[in-house]
Order: sequence, then structure tokens, then C-alpha cells
Amino acid sequence: MKETVAIVGTGRVGTSIGVALCSAGYRIIGLSSRGKKDSPLFSVCKNFSIKPYEVTGLADIVFLTVPDDVIEDVCRKIARFGGFKDSSLVIHTSGALSSDILSSVEGCRYLSIHPVKLFTSLCPVSLKGVYFSVEGSDTDTGIRIVKDIGGIPFLINREDKLLYHAVLSFSSSHLTGLIGLEVSILERAGLDKRLAILLAQDTLKNIDKDGVMTSFAGPVRRIDKGTIKKEIEALKGVSRIAVDTYRLLTRLSVYVESELGIINKKDADSLMEILGV
Repeated sequence: MKETVAIVGTGRVGTSIGVALCSAGYRIIGLSSRGKKDSPLFSVCKNFSIKPYEVTGLADIVFLTVPDDVIEDVCRKIARFGGFKDSSLVIHTSGALSSDILSSVEGCRYLSIHPVKLFTSLCPVSLKGVYFSVEGSDTDTGIRIVKDIGGIPFLINREDKLLYHAVLSFSSSHLTGLIGLEVSILERAGLDKRLAILLAQDTLKNIDKDGVMTSFAGPVRRIDKGTIKKEIEALKGVSRIAVDTYRLLTRLSVYVESELGIINKKDADSLMEILGV
């Protein structure tokens, strides 16, 4: 028999994890959130309370799938009301915060289990093949839970979590912001917005197949200073943020290509000079 589970926070992450746990044979015996959302979890568990400690004390495993800023406060409040069973396992799903924020709960084990996955709606998504970072006082159980729901676990040191999460932000929300800017510029020019998306997909395929070294293209690789200057001038007619983004990302490309030996230091310095560095 798998352990019983209570989930505090029935939003996007909590819903997908809860559905996956249920499918893997865990019994969801309690749900809690600030308001009863239209989550599929309510079809497998009717035991709901806006007071987490009224349901968490029933469970062997408690998932705190709430916003990062309130995880520690929610955990302390549950503990203050005696809402954890002795030796229960308390888990949060933050990628940025270590499991230490749960360590104040006496007599309980604690973990951070973070899925490297985008969750964009309450519709549950498959977690099969999704990577999960695991960190805390009982990583063996964390690894087993991740494998049970079809994920691929990897261990992470708690002191590395902020760097890990910052990097993931580059690949998710920051990338989305960049593509959003590209789309707005293409639409302004009366062009198909999918051009930006298709080229991004092609670039990612190249990086995955052949690596970063062979995937650079464009004016930095060609040391095409004239094109860079003209593109900066053109973007001035769009917005200041478009110019600043172009300058910053071009500087990034110069730096990385120079560090990798793709362009030489003299050319890198000349490119940085026209970028105002």
C-alpha cells in the first residue's frame, strides 16, 4: 500500500502532481486551498478545508504546493495547530527555496521536489519523463515518489537551488518574454509572428543535436559590425526596451562566443566597443 497524501494548494502544480500520485496508487485523503478551485483533484477527494491543518494531520505525506513566499508561513501554521502526523513527510515544490524552510517541523521528514516543467493551466499534464530536482532529509523517499509518478529524479545541493532556478527562468519566463517582444516587432512590420517561434525551435533543435559551439549564427559570428549598428538604429523606432534587449543579448553573444574561442579577443573588443561597453 502506498502512503496517504494531503495537498495544500490545489492550483496548477498541485493538481498535476496530485493526479499523478493518484494514478500511481497513492490515496489523496485531504485537500486545502484558500478557495475551492475547479481542480480535477476534487473528483478523487471530497475532503476539503480552507484550514490546512484540518486535513494534513490525516496524511503520511503532505505536499505544500503553494506560492514560494508563503510556504514557510503555511508550514509553521500547520505545525502550530498540530497538523502533522509524527514522522510524516512534508514536501514543497519550489525550485528556488531549499527544504530547510520546512525544518522547523519537529518529528517530521522534509523535502523539496521540483518539476522542471511548465504548468500553464489547471488541466493536469503528464509527468512521465519530467525531470525533478530532489533535496532534503529523506531523498530516498523523494526519489521513489518521483519514479512512481513517471518522473526522472536528480539530487541537488540546497546551496545551488537559487542558481538552478535562475537558469530555469532564462529558459522559461525570460525566453517567453523575449519571444513576446519578437512577436510584437514582427506584427508591427506586418509579418507572420510564427517566424520568431520557428527560428527559436530550429535553434533549440540544433543546440540539442550538435551543442552550443556549432549553433551560433548571425552578425556576431560574422563580425558584422555594420549590420549590428543598423539594427540598433532600426530598433530605436520601436522602443527603448527593444534597443536595450538587443544590446544586452548581443553583448552576451560576444562574451560567450569569445569565451568559447569562436571569435578572437580583438574582434570581441571591437564589437563591445560599438555596443557602448
